Amino acid sequence: MTKFLLTYTASTSAAEQMQNSDPASAQAEMDAWTAWGKRCGAHLVDFGAQLGGAQTVSSAGVSPGTGNITGYSLLEADSMDAAVALLDGHPYFADPGCAIDVHESLPM
Repeated sequence: MTKFLLTYTASTSAAEQMQNSDPASAQAEMDAWTAWGKRCGAHLVDFGAQLGGAQTVSSAGVSPGTGNITGYSLLEADSMDAAVALLDGHPYFADPGCAIDVHESLPM
């Protein structure tokens, strides 16, 4: 099986998303994510985490991150199509402006 990195992107940061959520809504969202994880079963290798505070590092130095990646997960699947199919009904799509990029891990 091939590994696939999911990167969650949004127009607002993960911290902003959490600040704007009341406890009942946050619990309902977590329950939806847990249900998605159970549907994926063994294909979900790493549930991942929310991300924030990015820094861009290059030969020119370090600067504030410019990306809009708010989190990640790691899946294993037989193909890109199979990995994408696991995202059907994903709770992240309930939030406006949110998307998931699926990156295939290529053999070295």
